[in-house]
Amino acid sequence: MSSTRATPPLLKDLNERTVLEAIRAAAPISRAEISRRMGISKPTVSLALRALAEAGLVREAARGPDGPSYGAVFFEPVPEAAFVLGLDLGSRFLRGAVCDLAGQIRARQDVELRGADATGALDAIAALQESLVEAAALPADRIDGVVLGFPGVVETATRTLQLTTPYI
Repeated sequence: MSSTRATPPLLKDLNERTVLEAIRAAAPISRAEISRRMGISKPTVSLALRALAEAGLVREAARGPDGPSYGAVFFEPVPEAAFVLGLDLGSRFLRGAVCDLAGQIRARQDVELRGADATGALDAIAALQESLVEAAALPADRIDGVVLGFPGVVETATRTLQLTTPYI
């Protein structure tokens, strides 16, 4: 049985992910509250917060939750730090959306494929991608990830796609 050692870069990544998850779940939230909820030391939380803020993923909240804060600084996620384009290629429709990190839909469109062949489907995907980015009022380089769903199965042994629709 092999084991993976916890290296400093791995621990740093895990701590940052844990802190980001705490902020996403309970924003606005203070450093001390993150430390209590997640079982991480306050200095470690501070280092993770600094890295997340420098990456543009979190920011200081304009205000904290109701109640006494005793001068605490509260943090919240930055939904517009990244955007994702999701496309779903079906047998009759191509559907797409652009979302931010909070899952807020910034643009959504459906396109009927009307008997498109493989080239027509690829052209529709490219056109919908451009249309969605424009509708979301974003520069194309702000799309940080793309997810494409399609009807079919990936054959793991050969890493090929076995489609359930005849036109692709």
